[in-house]
Amino acid sequence: MCRSYSAVLGLLLSLLPVVPLKAAEEDEGRVALLSNQSDDGTLAGWKFFLEDPKAKPGDVWRLTADGVLVCKGTPQGYIYTEKGYADFVLTFEWRTPPGKTPGRGGVLVRMTGKHKIWPKCLEAQLNAGDEGDFWGLDGYPLSGPEPRLKTMQNEQLGKLTNLKRTAAAVKAPGEWNRYEIIARGESVTLRINGREVNRATGCAAVSGPICLTAEGDEIHFRRVGLRPLRTDAKEKATASGKKTIRAGAYAIDVTPQKLPVIVNGGMLEGQATSVTDPLYCRSLVLDDGTTQIVIAVVDNCVLPRALLDEAKALAEKATGIPAGHMLISATHCHSAPSVCGALGSGVAEEYAKLLPGKIAQGIAAAHQRLTPARIGWAVGKDPKNVFCRRFLMKPGTADTNPFGGTKDDQAQMNPGYQNPNALRRTGPVDDDVSVVSVQTSTGQPIALLGNYSTHYAGAPPISADYFGVFCRRIAQLIGAEKVEPPFVGIMSNGTSGDANCCDFVNPPRKFDRFTVGEDVAQAAFQAYKTIEHYDWVPLVVEQELLTLPVRMPSPAEVAKAKQLLAGLAGEKPRNVPEVYARETALLSEMPPTRELKLQAIRIGPLGVAAIPNEVFGVTGLKIKQQSPLRPTINIELANGYFGYIPPPDQFPLGGYTTWRARSSCLEVQAEPKIAAAVLGLLGKVAQQRKDEQPIGLRGQSAVRR
Repeated sequence: MCRSYSAVLGLLLSLLPVVPLKAAEEDEGRVALLSNQSDDGTLAGWKFFLEDPKAKPGDVWRLTADGVLVCKGTPQGYIYTEKGYADFVLTFEWRTPPGKTPGRGGVLVRMTGKHKIWPKCLEAQLNAGDEGDFWGLDGYPLSGPEPRLKTMQNEQLGKLTNLKRTAAAVKAPGEWNRYEIIARGESVTLRINGREVNRATGCAAVSGPICLTAEGDEIHFRRVGLRPLRTDAKEKATASGKKTIRAGAYAIDVTPQKLPVIVNGGMLEGQATSVTDPLYCRSLVLDDGTTQIVIAVVDNCVLPRALLDEAKALAEKATGIPAGHMLISATHCHSAPSVCGALGSGVAEEYAKLLPGKIAQGIAAAHQRLTPARIGWAVGKDPKNVFCRRFLMKPGTADTNPFGGTKDDQAQMNPGYQNPNALRRTGPVDDDVSVVSVQTSTGQPIALLGNYSTHYAGAPPISADYFGVFCRRIAQLIGAEKVEPPFVGIMSNGTSGDANCCDFVNPPRKFDRFTVGEDVAQAAFQAYKTIEHYDWVPLVVEQELLTLPVRMPSPAEVAKAKQLLAGLAGEKPRNVPEVYARETALLSEMPPTRELKLQAIRIGPLGVAAIPNEVFGVTGLKIKQQSPLRPTINIELANGYFGYIPPPDQFPLGGYTTWRARSSCLEVQAEPKIAAAVLGLLGKVAQQRKDEQPIGLRGQSAVRR
């Protein structure tokens, strides 16, 4: 149902807001290192060393017309750049020739001393099975976590230091792989196919050539490029070597320009004919000197994975940030254009085509604003606006659905205030108001990311609902209304799958998007006043794909549904049975599995879990309690949309969130599998870069208790 999207990168870049770069933030840019090869085999900008003094570079290295550098492998040796580099980002792609067994290869950086097999340097390993390992050759110093670090003495090669990779990330033999080497000061990071696989510290920050080795086996290289990194104060490190995090934020208007427009979020399709308040995609980019991440939140109900994958691909092209380092979520306001068909609603096709490019524009603009920053976080509380909306009912009183795949429902969503048939709520809620504050190094607010676990407040479309109110109000409370560049408030949705603002146990109370936005902003402000900011924290990202089965309808259920739909004659459904009959028919024509993209981010000791579902409060609390990171923030409806995930014990009770539809179709065991996978990712990011402590405002290492 959720469709693919296309956009033209050139149009994206031409539409980018003009955000002037400060002079000190400009650098030399990326330089292509492979351009042409002369008749004698010499490569422009490179020199060579081979163990056979009679051999010529053309005997070993050949640059093809399509830009592939073919290394025959023998005789052994290396080509090396005429220039030396100390701090840089080196990117290239490599592969084993199709049909051949993977062999040996490597990249040498910061090489010093005389040329030999092999010189003093840091090697980024390409040997089959060890891709991503570090080797310090001939006494080159490096350090890392003890379990992966080994030192040995070799009669020919001298002192060798090996730091094993943390994970395997290469593709099948014959496929191209992307390698990134980020060298800055004493830290060198390796990424393979967008995934960080190793990080060495204590490295000698010396300038030296970059070398591509020939080690006896054929290997291919292409797209070899280098971006030198500066070390002035407005980059990540000062001349004294002090680490500094950088941050940039931008809010891009994504309000539809053409009305009327389809709005989803209800049982039946809605239409918006006017704009109540604008919609935004609010983006925050963080850069710790080796790793960049994006957290973006879009004013929308739900965002399909195909749309977000398209937006990330465009943003990656514009910024160089790997798509796997981007978290993009929906607020879950029910007053925005529909970009994903759900229940009785279709898709606002024209708007959906434009949105990926807009999201990418906003991320690119935030990236352009990167500036030295400081960061901190805190957790407040707002119990006034989050209540479990799902109730266990007296037998025979719960709503039923002939096409929901349930029988004898015992649970009901939104049973009404003080309903005598409502026995008890079916679960707890998370009333945390989590905040992440980002300021310039001088204390000017850049952005504040909030997180709260209530469904939405309600607003006439088009509107950002209480999420927009919060963003405006928090700027006022912290005194950031008139700063330049403009402050960006961001509110993300926590785990609100079974929660909303209605306290059905007690008499009705008056609330709206303004009161909810005010309450949550005040709770965030109280937490904000307790924040201790850090000059630098390490950033870590992990991502995992999880395939889960779907609760498919039976042939008999499909036949019954199609019989009812025949009376609609192609018209939109008008009531609950027709909506779910249509859902039954649609599901029967869709694949029997779904692939979910799960993600975890570590910002110093802070954890962020990203889940592409509507998650119950009990699940969110479980993840927070079992996470190795304190605090942990859950962001639902992130990186795609795959519906409700009730815990298994909720399915026998039935009710709306268990009724089978595109918005609730995953297997009964989906919730524990997703929670386990997310906790596994949080465990992985918690273990990486453990030796790198946050740096407090006075420059000392600091550990939050």
